[in-house]
Amino acid sequence: MNSSDSQMTTKVLGDVALRAPHYPALPDAPVFTSAFQSYLNGVIVAFGSCRSSQHETNEDCVRIDLRKMLFGVSDGISKGVDGHVASERALIALFENRIALTHESALERFSDANRAVANALMGQGGATAVVARLVGSHLYVYNVGDCRAYLLRRSLFSRPSTIEQVTSDHVIREGTQAQSSSLDSDNQSKLAQAIGYWVFEVGRHKRTLRSGDVVLLCSDGVYKTGALDAVFATLSAHRKMTLNNLKELCRSVAVESAQCGDDSSVLMFQYFGYVHVRHGLWLTFAIAVFIFFFSTLVVI
Repeated sequence: MNSSDSQMTTKVLGDVALRAPHYPALPDAPVFTSAFQSYLNGVIVAFGSCRSSQHETNEDCVRIDLRKMLFGVSDGISKGVDGHVASERALIALFENRIALTHESALERFSDANRAVANALMGQGGATAVVARLVGSHLYVYNVGDCRAYLLRRSLFSRPSTIEQVTSDHVIREGTQAQSSSLDSDNQSKLAQAIGYWVFEVGRHKRTLRSGDVVLLCSDGVYKTGALDAVFATLSAHRKMTLNNLKELCRSVAVESAQCGDDSSVLMFQYFGYVHVRHGLWLTFAIAVFIFFFSTLVVI
């Protein structure tokens, strides 16, 4: 884990579970990045979170749990009090509940998160969130508010990639609820619901991943700046990302987006499926064979 600021704090739970650090007021905009790899689940994961220089604390929260294969990004509502507390409490409630996050339990789980944030901040703060759960090759995405999930898929026979916005924003524009599907978002849009204020509907989405697919979760501070265009171009040009490349990509987009005045967080993971699992099994088998023959030679 690397950071440009030594005052960062991290919370580690389970296999890998993190939140973006909350920084004191500084003249620059510190960024927090990290990356992980799971051979068993066939994924590489990286994220970047950067506080805007206009904010005293980073109101975004990023959380990863590789044991449960849960990935989440939450954005505290800056007009409320303690937005960073709201985003953290929201993901804690969603990640640490004993009931698995499924299509059937999604509304109940987000309602629990709604109560947790409301009780912690007495109705004076809220958060939006997007959470992804990977079960084998099946991707389940849940969202409330305007945090987004994208799926980038490389074509098997041609270079161009397809980019799909998986989630729909829960926002109101000109008196109607709109479901935006463009990379850009109207800065004047208002949230139709938020964790800590009211949750009456949870976006539920399911996709089946193929080897090489990239899933991207982000707060609104990222896609409103147009920074995702460069990200998608980079991902489209490389069929397989290395762990360091994915980490650096997350860092650069978080820093670039935060310069526009809002805290920015992006989480990306690339799915390789059983390709990585086979590699891990072959490596384990090779080590076992080596140990066996070495032990035989020692005995002889």
